[in-house]
Amino acid sequence: MNELIDKTKRNKKWIIVLISIILITVLIIFWQNKSIREDEKGIAELKENIKELTLQFKTIKRKKHEVEVNRDSLQQNLDYLWQYKSLVQSTKFRDQIGLNFDFKPGDRVRLKSDSSIVVLTDLLVGGNKYNYFIKFIVKNNKGAVVEVSPLEIEKVN
Repeated sequence: MNELIDKTKRNKKWIIVLISIILITVLIIFWQNKSIREDEKGIAELKENIKELTLQFKTIKRKKHEVEVNRDSLQQNLDYLWQYKSLVQSTKFRDQIGLNFDFKPGDRVRLKSDSSIVVLTDLLVGGNKYNYFIKFIVKNNKGAVVEVSPLEIEKVN
């Protein structure tokens, strides 16, 4: 009978060890399953983010294409007008210089050299990057056109 009790004690120990191993295995499987579900949620969120980024990319790509088309059509207009760039810059430079004087084309001015009254017809600006000149074109009472320096004329009251 003693042997039977020893066997049952040994069997109980093995059963407890076996149940413990099974319980630990079930807990590990449950924990891994939970971890896998969390990972699947994260993967689903990443897939959703990828879809959103794909849509944003398509929108940006479409807008870029629209800008390129608009730029190309504007470039055609610009190519046509590009030949007038230096003319526009020169005119703008001339007009900026003209703002610094008290008189403008169409005004009557007096020549300091002989005190005759003349009509200012135009402003002439020339030169290059490092040196330029300013002259006024005036018309006297005889109809002659003369180029004069800004220092040679004064405004008539």
